[in-house]
Order: sequence, then structure tokens, then C-alpha cells
Amino acid sequence: MKDRHILILTHGNWGEECVRGAEMIIGKIQDLSAYSLEPSDNLDELIEYIEKDIKERHIEHPIVISDLKDGSTSHGATYIAHVSGGLAVSGLNLSLLITAVNERGECDEGRLYELMLQRGKENISNISIKG
Repeated sequence: MKDRHILILTHGNWGEECVRGAEMIIGKIQDLSAYSLEPSDNLDELIEYIEKDIKERHIEHPIVISDLKDGSTSHGATYIAHVSGGLAVSGLNLSLLITAVNERGECDEGRLYELMLQRGKENISNISIKG
């Protein structure tokens, strides 16, 4: 199974930093693009830019990951996934991203989503020391 391209869409440059963190753990990541929505940006213009990038790079059926459910980035991710035949997932965290990278060529879309959701949730916990 061919690795699917991953598109990350976040508020600010957090997506790029998340990719840098993932690369510290698993090494250089291929077939991944991160896009930032800055306060001065227009979401529609950013979506047009991403669509142009997808077309120019011949990206098919991408995995589109946004940072915040029901935020402008998730609305953009949903639209991009819809028009490109991809999968849109919100709630970016490092574990979810690493899972997407490691499993994207190993399983079908349904299973990939399940793994991303499971591992993303598993890494959210109270780790404070109880005295």
C-alpha cells in the first residue's frame, strides 16, 4: 500500500513545530505538508493555496489533520478532504501524528482513523504526582 500524503492545518505555526517534534522521535517524514492559518490570513485564500498545492503535486486521497474540532482549520480540513477524496481528522497531537505517519501505508482508512483516535486519546492523561 502506498503512503498517503499528510496535510496538517493549524492555527499559527504549531503544525510545523509538531512535525519537528515528530521528526525528533521518528526521523525525517516524507509526504507531509503543514499549513498555518495566521490571524491576518483569510481561510478561503489559504484553502485555495492548499488546493493549488495538491493539484500541482498530484496529491490524491490525503490525510488532513487539523488542530481544533469545529474551528476554522477543521472546517478547512473537512472541505479539503471532501474535494480531494481524503480523510479529515481533528485534534492534532504528537501521538496522533506519529501514528498517521507510521500506519498510513499499512492499513485501510477506517483502521487508520481508529488507530489515530486511539493513540491520540491514550496520550492524554493526568500525569501529576499525587502526594
